[in-house]
Amino acid sequence: MKNEYTELLKKIKPRQNLNEYNESKFWELVDKANKTAGNNYNNKIGVMKTLLTNYSADDLIEIDNLLNRLISSKISHTVIAASQIIFKTSEFRATTLLMNLFILKGDNYFQYACQNPELIVKEEIIGFSYETIGDIIEEKYKLKTNELLPTINIDLQISGTPLSLKDYPIKLPKIWEKFG
Repeated sequence: MKNEYTELLKKIKPRQNLNEYNESKFWELVDKANKTAGNNYNNKIGVMKTLLTNYSADDLIEIDNLLNRLISSKISHTVIAASQIIFKTSEFRATTLLMNLFILKGDNYFQYACQNPELIVKEEIIGFSYETIGDIIEEKYKLKTNELLPTINIDLQISGTPLSLKDYPIKLPKIWEKFG
């Protein structure tokens, strides 16, 4: 397995297709996962796996491009702090994971929760794995092409003011109370 992955890494290409998937169709896909899976994150991820199976390699790249833009356009120091409190780690993957949780609750929730991550305290987080939509896209792309998803450079501009650890209970009191 390790040797196979090493060979795939040697062949990885830069991303040529920078088009984005139609955003309204993406949110329809998310709504379909919500209707089928309810409030369980793992079930939503499972539904997304099933739904993305039928997409072409180019569609998967375009969905990934859209997903990257959605996350990079909404990431903030407040969302990063919220993810650090909730997941008890400063790894960037935790922030991506929290933003996936927001995304899988739908367009409106994503928009508002990125502005005010404390909305998450009203939600019961059940069935939570550490798999993201991006992970699914990579998996489906590899199955279709026997290649790794082409690489892309993302210019991440984190909005807001950086928070120090001592500010977390003050700036995010509801999250701190529930998850801290």
